[in-house]
Amino acid sequence: MYEYSLDAYFSIDFFKFFQCLLVLPPPASSVINIPITVKECAMTGSNGYTITTVVLLQKDTFLIQVHSVTRLQCQPVLAQFEVLNRWWSSDNSLRHVAIHFQPNLNASTPTYTEEAIYYLKNDSLSRPNSPLEVTETTESISVITGPLQFDVSKNAFSIIDSLYLDSNQDGAFDETELIIQPHSESGGLLTDYLGQLQKDQDRNDIAITIEEHGPVRTVIKAEAKTIYNSTQDLEHGWAVRIYAYANQPHIKVDYQLQNSDKNVVYSWPLYFEEMNLQFDLDMNEDNNIRIGTPDGSIWSDPQQSTATLAQKTMLLLKFKILLLKIF
Repeated sequence: MYEYSLDAYFSIDFFKFFQCLLVLPPPASSVINIPITVKECAMTGSNGYTITTVVLLQKDTFLIQVHSVTRLQCQPVLAQFEVLNRWWSSDNSLRHVAIHFQPNLNASTPTYTEEAIYYLKNDSLSRPNSPLEVTETTESISVITGPLQFDVSKNAFSIIDSLYLDSNQDGAFDETELIIQPHSESGGLLTDYLGQLQKDQDRNDIAITIEEHGPVRTVIKAEAKTIYNSTQDLEHGWAVRIYAYANQPHIKVDYQLQNSDKNVVYSWPLYFEEMNLQFDLDMNEDNNIRIGTPDGSIWSDPQQSTATLAQKTMLLLKFKILLLKIF
């Protein structure tokens, strides 16, 4: 048997985390028992927040599906594995593997750092059941994380077409729990340098796929390529990834604008005036908007009915995310 230490430091701040890894090469053996120390650095605590860490495996390790991540060498926790590279110059066995899992830690204090030890094992322990479900049809993709259900439309892509939160925790979703509702102005809206509005929903050439699905997270990818005809006739492309996590009431949206057309030798740069992500939120009268600020604090105003989070670049281009009902 071999063991080596792997420390994963992470900080939670409005669904963002940072990790530093220290890996010491293990001596050769056939049994895996790798301790992973997770330290909570944000002083907020973690209730199943998904983190990712990377481990180095010795040669001759092939069967990643029999590995488990275990808390204190007891019951396994939900874990998802991603092969990053292999020992390609020898037997092509697994070398670096990313592990997505959901640790639970109490909040650290200025004088005490909360930590927990998990173990990566190649045992045959039964895995916990995951509530993460994905249903795909020709019209849409539906995802259930447990407390959350959302739909992605394939016909009029608006990032999140509808979203429900199981607020009464009865395991069902009804119209009283609707948070985001469909709207013709939802999704990405780009105003180009000519002042013309380009809406994601107007594109009919979007490729939407389930890029990743496992017990811990599901990733939906949508992509529309840049189309360049002339400097006066240009549709900017984009790629969107929607991350959904088991047992979690939140999702992550990664929206990337595409610069030039890949199908021509000379295209036109990404010039635009404004980029908005808009959602029609169906909130009740008791909603409370909370926005994370650059200094780590959280802005909140229960009396505010609308809010905009905006970032201005040095060129005075403006990026906005509208976080509540806008119609």
